[in-house]
Amino acid sequence: MPPGDRVAATIPQRLCYRLPVPLTYLAIAVCALAAVPPTPASGGGKTGDARPQLAAYLASHDVPTLAELRGLASAPDKPLMAIAEDVRAEGLIRARAVAALRLLPSPAVQGFLGKLVRTKAKSNDATERLILRRAAVALGWISGPRAAADLALLFDNADPEVRPLLARLLFDKGQLPQAETIVDEVLKLSPQHAEMLWLKAQLVRKAGRSGWENFMRMAAQSPQATAPIWANYAVELHGGYGYIEEYPVQKWYRDAKILELYEGTKEAEIMTIGRALQAR
Repeated sequence: MPPGDRVAATIPQRLCYRLPVPLTYLAIAVCALAAVPPTPASGGGKTGDARPQLAAYLASHDVPTLAELRGLASAPDKPLMAIAEDVRAEGLIRARAVAALRLLPSPAVQGFLGKLVRTKAKSNDATERLILRRAAVALGWISGPRAAADLALLFDNADPEVRPLLARLLFDKGQLPQAETIVDEVLKLSPQHAEMLWLKAQLVRKAGRSGWENFMRMAAQSPQATAPIWANYAVELHGGYGYIEEYPVQKWYRDAKILELYEGTKEAEIMTIGRALQAR
């Protein structure tokens, strides 16, 4: 031990012998507090940068919770926005950071999400489109004062995933004519888009027009036709394991098959839809 440290170590003992009892207790308490190592700043180590912890958390959590975010940083909105803007970060982590901002509504977050929508509305890059979809959902979730104007910029975006997203957001906000315009455009490209068929049925019903039942039947028919196909692929992928109860694939196949029977057989549904379309 260096000489200076030995002298410092003997100071509490000397105080204990020479000071009155109350002051002796005080000296012991001061020495004990001095021996406790300093606590690092919460949310990111010595520099207070919470981005590494948040990025590691987002890498394994697609749907974060507000409590867990605040456990990593007292004010997680700023580091999340920094992660979203960091072009060196992984695209999926950036998109998850954008989605997590919906849990932190504030004027700064709303302005940041609106900026993302405005700057990426015309982008064709896959990563940028993913971030755009997450930003649009978060902006619609928060519903800030500029949300409608910012989301209107997506009208010209031809992304097949952005268009249905915009239709849902407009429907939720009560902008039904604009939502129906986009739904019709999506159905021209994907006539069996189950969610857009369901949305079309709701729009027709809210407008007081007839024929919404046909869209509901078509919306039900679409997953009924595709679910057994993909469930069958899953069973084949697992081989013999796909037939035993230890694996859930066999249950998925049964559930997919029963969808064809809940509302009647698929052939009967097709005949009902065909008769309704011929009568128009």
